[in-house]
Amino acid sequence: MSRQEREAKDKKRKVRLEYRQEQKEKRNAKIMEEKRKRKNKQKWEKLAKIPRILKNKADCKAEVHFIGQIIGGLEFDTDDGLFCQMELQTGKYWQILSPPCRYQTHTTYARVRKISGVV
Repeated sequence: MSRQEREAKDKKRKVRLEYRQEQKEKRNAKIMEEKRKRKNKQKWEKLAKIPRILKNKADCKAEVHFIGQIIGGLEFDTDDGLFCQMELQTGKYWQILSPPCRYQTHTTYARVRKISGVV
């Protein structure tokens, strides 16, 4: 076998390998695209089960409201005011949209008075 024949044979082999590699990459890309489409389809199927009113992104945001009042307290140091503090903690699938995460009610200062009959 002459040198030219070997070079031609090597060139054909190289072209075949490149072609096979391209075909493999195309198949992998097609498989990944099908997986992505299937996943997207499953997502939309889940969303289709949700009532129409909740399909807006803003409708899926959770809100927390605290309503009430403190009626009284006993045996507190009257030099300090009274207030409530709260902190919002989230898990890995939740996100705080409007920080801060710590909140405090207004501070109130009570008048000192004796309450009889309290044990």
